[in-house]
Amino acid sequence: MAALYDRRLKNYQKKMFRYLKYVFNDHFSLILIVLMGGFMFFYSEMIKQIDQSFYYGKLLVGLIWLLTLFVGQLSTIVEEADKVFLLPKEKEMTRYLEKAFRHSLVLPALFLLLIVALSQPLLMAIAGVTVVDGIFFLLTMWCLKICHLFLKYSALYHVEKKEQQQALLVFFIVSAAVITVMLVGVSWAGLILSSIFLHFSKNQVKRLTQNSLLDWETMIQKEKHRQKKIFQFINLFTDVPGMSSSVRRRKYFDPLLRKIKASHQRTYLYLYARSFLRGTEYSGVFARLLLVAVILMSSLNQLLWLLPVALLALFVICFQLLPLYGQFDYMVMTQLYPVPSSQKQNNLQQLLMILLGGAGVLFSLVSLIVLPDWRSRIIAVGVILLMSLLLILIYVPTRIKKMDSM
Repeated sequence: MAALYDRRLKNYQKKMFRYLKYVFNDHFSLILIVLMGGFMFFYSEMIKQIDQSFYYGKLLVGLIWLLTLFVGQLSTIVEEADKVFLLPKEKEMTRYLEKAFRHSLVLPALFLLLIVALSQPLLMAIAGVTVVDGIFFLLTMWCLKICHLFLKYSALYHVEKKEQQQALLVFFIVSAAVITVMLVGVSWAGLILSSIFLHFSKNQVKRLTQNSLLDWETMIQKEKHRQKKIFQFINLFTDVPGMSSSVRRRKYFDPLLRKIKASHQRTYLYLYARSFLRGTEYSGVFARLLLVAVILMSSLNQLLWLLPVALLALFVICFQLLPLYGQFDYMVMTQLYPVPSSQKQNNLQQLLMILLGGAGVLFSLVSLIVLPDWRSRIIAVGVILLMSLLLILIYVPTRIKKMDSM
């Protein structure tokens, strides 16, 4: 069974690596570099300005640490057919799940390492902690994360929901108490307490699962849900087989659609607008990118950092919405419409002008609020609006021409 998990893991990782080259493309990598640079600059400047009078620093770090313990699920990589074909091997599934448990620790451990490392400069500034304290913090967080995965492991068996809920509540209370002891008291005490809790959790899981049967349906559904969340993110960058966006009625958008006059010249404009407003694929991407860009811009008060974030956000929004152009090519009826094909490009440009124009106005308003002087504000607003026009008038036609030639 251990060999089965290794084989499945190898195939799963091969699939993930194949998609990652589309996720971390040139555009996204450039955005990540700029955002990381902006965050590090902002964070370093903030550290310079705070001292031990920042009383809420420990509370903020404690909340972040507590929330990060819930990041990362148990990666079982089970399949739908396993409930039939692996059922006779249920007693041997323990070795399979042990391999899954160890593999599921890797990414959360790296994520916790990153979070603790980022928190260390802040704690040094407000609490005077040392590097040795940071090592104790990290080891304690790893112990607590193992306890969290033990909860996920026990949930794969036929265990009463009441016991699972009680175990989750105990984990939350103990984790909060251990983190409080580390930040308020001494760092090594947190490691001792988390080690004791880890030993208790291990014995508790063994007691709950020793005489229980696997809940195959729950295990399969949990794995499907875990993979779906991953593929939903990947689907923002490239098409994933088997992934489909949902459609919602969204009756409150009907007044906007009624503003589009029923004429041959606006046939595709209506189709594109309807697809954008009622589908979750493009409207979701647009909303998330707007939200992230506004939050990042709100934390930057220098033109040198704010402007690249705004321009990159506009470019990525435009890039992500361009696939709307071929949204209805698969429909036979669109081939029968007495509408010239050139109208598709014009109608898409009209829709993008509204969306990018709205995003540009929103980014301009944020710039006017955040930037300290009028010179920077005028430059930011002018460049943002100019970028919107260049994308609509130059970049979009060029990309559409390439899409038609493919």
